[in-house]
Amino acid sequence: SPPPEALGRMGEYGRAAELHRQTLDDRTRVLGPDHPLTVTSRQALAAALAASRTKRRRRGRWLRGTRGLMNDRG
Repeated sequence: SPPPEALGRMGEYGRAAELHRQTLDDRTRVLGPDHPLTVTSRQALAAALAASRTKRRRRGRWLRGTRGLMNDRG
């Protein structure tokens, strides 16, 4: 499986977030919640989740616009 950063660049934000979450869980368990690598994982997960929300919003706008075009033809 590609690393989560690569998945994010490919637009696979959900899968990227899943891997970031696993890494965060592991680092929290092993290193503790305040370790710099754990904090980095938390930030990466937040970025992946934000990108996923943005993608869903854009897709929703596109779909609403497409429906409007289809209705105008009718």
